[in-house]
Amino acid sequence: MTRIGSILFALSSIYLLNKKNNFYIFFLGLLCAVIIIFISGERTAFFSIFLFLILTIIYFRKKINIYLVISVLLLSFFVILNFEPIKKRMVDLTINQLNNTMNVEWKFGKNDPNDFVYISVHHNAHARTALKMFYDSPVIGHGPGMFRFICHKFLYNEFSCTTHPHNFYLQLLSETGTFGFLFFLVFFIQVSFKIFVGLLKPIYNKKNNIEFLLYSSILISIVPFFPSGNLFNNWLAPQIFLPFGFLLYLNNRKNL
Repeated sequence: MTRIGSILFALSSIYLLNKKNNFYIFFLGLLCAVIIIFISGERTAFFSIFLFLILTIIYFRKKINIYLVISVLLLSFFVILNFEPIKKRMVDLTINQLNNTMNVEWKFGKNDPNDFVYISVHHNAHARTALKMFYDSPVIGHGPGMFRFICHKFLYNEFSCTTHPHNFYLQLLSETGTFGFLFFLVFFIQVSFKIFVGLLKPIYNKKNNIEFLLYSSILISIVPFFPSGNLFNNWLAPQIFLPFGFLLYLNNRKNL
């Protein structure tokens, strides 16, 4: 929903960002989406859409009252966090998971304090299993979609085996090796560069606005540090690459 929602916001910018007053309608809708996802308790979706909102605010900083938008955002979170169930899910649970990951003593031995930790006990186990698979076949990996079938051979602990490592980059390392990982890494760098250039010197017109927002909708799906689904899933992958169809269309249009 977050990925499709960000694409819809990008497309709606053609009509909503051509007049000053419509800017606030656009940001109000985006802010409502952020708050609704926050209330739902879906943490990855929230951090993704929140990143999309921050990038959008920075990009349009010369066209909006940035202090007003940020004030409304902070006030909304302050009010929502007074509801204990939401606070427990979005704040307390996240902090507890990170603490447990850093302090846990694994079934198969204690963690080296110099080792990395990743989000939660379960995510950490998946990540370490994926890396063990990568070390076993670092060039070509073990094949797309093979994590679920052979993770038991590379167990890190009792939480290691699942359908996928819950991170695109770790999945590519374990299943496609260095070759597949580098293709996706170059893709991430290119998208990040496009966004960086847009943030550095924004040029406000319909084409540039929608292009920046489409690249932002791609970025929030491929942030390396966020947990993710299965990259080779026939539902998730089309959502990630769907914006490229619109970008190709934009590149072949001189005016909108």
